[in-house]
Amino acid sequence: MVLVTHAPTSGGLDRTARGNYVGCRWVADAVVAALRPLVHVFGHNHDTPGAVVGTCSVAADGVQESSFDTLFVNAAATPGISDKVQCFDIRY
Repeated sequence: MVLVTHAPTSGGLDRTARGNYVGCRWVADAVVAALRPLVHVFGHNHDTPGAVVGTCSVAADGVQESSFDTLFVNAAATPGISDKVQCFDIRY
């Protein structure tokens, strides 16, 4: 599954040039953990474009149940910082 949201998850590719983190904890906890996407594409933060693979953990009552990898892609473009299109292949 490819998940597309406006907001990034908190803790990955969500840091601004001023050092603030603008990611959404709800997207991380509720959406990504529930859907377990192979890829999560988002924008909103134009200061940290790119892609990174992150390992997500799903827990119930504080006990880790499972973990999975998601490719997080910040597709926001900013002239002079990142004015290139983000492209990636999904092979399974």
